Amino acid sequence: MEIHFSEDLPKYKQIVEQFEQMILNGQLQAGDVLPTERDLARKLSVNRSTVVKAYDELRATGLVYSKQGSGTKVSDHLWELIPTKLINWKKLKRMSFSPYQPIISKMYIINKAADVMDFATRNLSKGLIPLEQVDSSLVELTNRSWFFESDVEVEYDTCFEIAKYVNHYHGIQVNSKHIITTPGVPQAIALLIYSFLETGQSVAIECPSFTYRVSYFISSGIKMVRLPVDEEGLIPEAIPDLYKKHRIKMVFTNPTYQNPTGSTLSLLRRRKLIEICKELKIPIVELDLTSLLNFNKDRKPPASLYELDEKNEVVIHVGGMNDVISQNMYLGWIFASPPVLRILGDAVFQAGLVPSTITRQFATSFLKNPNLDSIIEHVRCTYRDRKEKFISTLDKLSISEVIPVLSEGGTHLWCKHNLPMKDLDFIEICLKNGVTFIPGSLYGADHGYMRFSLTWCNEEMIEEGLKRLKKALIQSRSLLQTSLYR
Repeated sequence: MEIHFSEDLPKYKQIVEQFEQMILNGQLQAGDVLPTERDLARKLSVNRSTVVKAYDELRATGLVYSKQGSGTKVSDHLWELIPTKLINWKKLKRMSFSPYQPIISKMYIINKAADVMDFATRNLSKGLIPLEQVDSSLVELTNRSWFFESDVEVEYDTCFEIAKYVNHYHGIQVNSKHIITTPGVPQAIALLIYSFLETGQSVAIECPSFTYRVSYFISSGIKMVRLPVDEEGLIPEAIPDLYKKHRIKMVFTNPTYQNPTGSTLSLLRRRKLIEICKELKIPIVELDLTSLLNFNKDRKPPASLYELDEKNEVVIHVGGMNDVISQNMYLGWIFASPPVLRILGDAVFQAGLVPSTITRQFATSFLKNPNLDSIIEHVRCTYRDRKEKFISTLDKLSISEVIPVLSEGGTHLWCKHNLPMKDLDFIEICLKNGVTFIPGSLYGADHGYMRFSLTWCNEEMIEEGLKRLKKALIQSRSLLQTSLYR
């Protein structure tokens, strides 16, 4: 780091810019300690007050934080990060602050190995993908002149079938004219950001949540504010305080079999959430990806927020069918009131977020399949059996350090371990033993949580994967008992 005394840019700004570049390009990683104010001032031959002012500005962005007795460190989360205060975006346009990038990079490299028991991926195993029905839909596509159909016709047909599908399986009454399709759920979120949010504004997101990992918020300059949750899901009564403090513009929630915790918001809390957001005039974005996948067929989740918001005043519903067909099924949808749809209808073309014609035609064909009931039932039962196998194997192998949080549905299990070890260190040991999962910190949770996906590993692989996890736990405990771990 250098200070150019001849530049017009104030010295404290030069320090801020250089630290930002070092953090954004990965030279400084999450948890790294910055020099003390006194030491840096001495090294750069500037007044200590100059460094103090620079550190104050860095703390204001959320890139670093200070703790009594621990110094100033690079942040290990994205909560309340203020992207608008980051500088030189033209120069840094290919970079973004990602405190968990080292974990992702390691997982990506290791997961290329064939012998890894992969509890991280959301790709469906061959036993889950309805290959016969997929082939049937593809054959139908080759036998029709879809290439010559207008986009309006394609969108109308797809939305008509989606409306029938959600009415039959989800109990949601929606007019097909109140639906717009997108290339996926993340793209639906991107479309909502593009249409309704401005740089510097804040949104409330459940903590933890898969939405926390959606890069569109940070890249669009949107501040993510932590929405408190307990074992029953988000706490609606926390929203007024968040509104007063941060002027939140939207609430994003995954109320049924929440990803990653698996919690389901009660009917009472759903009604309270809608009541509070109506009073404050805050839109709710309801994310629904796996509500069909209840482990007990006779115990269905509460009605969706969209259905409970009878006049469609505040709820925007976002859904998809990736977890029923395949992760390569790039189609999502948004239900909303006509005024909202008019804005989204213009924006979807401006933002280039229109799904391909062939994807929509494939989805239309698949949703008409007479065997759809049995397909969904097979997928639901497979996830139920894998969840039961996972929990029984934990008990069989006496893995007492891992405590599963029981869920009534979904595609994954949320667990907690009791090792006093950072996620990056623990996942590295697990990767060396040939087993991987998603550390909770990638969803904004504290260290010590894990999300195990049940989409890829069959029952035999689950047992082998947990044997490897047990070895990793033993090695981690041994390391903690030595002076090698700090």
